[in-house]
Amino acid sequence: MGGYTNGRFPLSMMVKLGDQHYLPAGTAARWRWVQRAAWEKYRVWLIITPGWNGYRPYDIQVEYRKDLGIWAAVPGYSSHGLIYKGRLCAAIDVANWAVLGWARFKALCRLAGFTVDFVSPQELWHIGDFNDIWTPPSWAAPTGTTTPAEPEEEDEDMLKPTVHARIDGRTEGEWMLGHPDIGTDLPVFTGTVTDKNSRKDGKAVVFRGFMVTTDKATYIAWARIYAKGAGNITSSTDRAGYLAIQRELSRISGELAGATSINLS
Repeated sequence: MGGYTNGRFPLSMMVKLGDQHYLPAGTAARWRWVQRAAWEKYRVWLIITPGWNGYRPYDIQVEYRKDLGIWAAVPGYSSHGLIYKGRLCAAIDVANWAVLGWARFKALCRLAGFTVDFVSPQELWHIGDFNDIWTPPSWAAPTGTTTPAEPEEEDEDMLKPTVHARIDGRTEGEWMLGHPDIGTDLPVFTGTVTDKNSRKDGKAVVFRGFMVTTDKATYIAWARIYAKGAGNITSSTDRAGYLAIQRELSRISGELAGATSINLS
């Protein structure tokens, strides 16, 4: 384990996938395969939960334990710290796994070599890589020519877009509909709103990969169509988490289309 203890591995040893999202190269490759497989088969693009929900440094473990109680591990024992019960393990929390559905999510994760449903209290969104976390498997590498077998096709259609709420104080202040096919004529959004990276469309503002609204009736319509009702949306988060999701959705849209990220700030 290179002499490092839980949560003490330097970030320089990781692949950076996004804001606060770091993973060892082997795990990053397996995760990218899961993302691609979920998109190609079900048109669902899985994302890591905003925050330190890949690799989690020790000081962040302390902070999360204080804030979340039993829903975060005792510092130094987290599966997010790259060592779990004496074994190398890289864990990921998946924000929108429920959009894919448990059976499909579990199947794809297992095909890529991830372990599911292994912590207590139960966290179905939490997956772990107990393989060689540092070396990408040949089938998951960008130049690989083979992939694991796909799960059996199911008849019903998958929900494609995701619906998110921004929490301002204790109330929802804005809502977002995310999907890679939204706003494909716009440049990738990097965090600053301009008239070049957005456009108004009725009661919504469109960006690459997502659209937002402050109109509750529009949100309710999105939730009913894409999230089985307002109580079943993909995520409700604060401004920082909400912005991180927007950036990730836009980056994914650009990546899938081969677009270049443009910083217009």
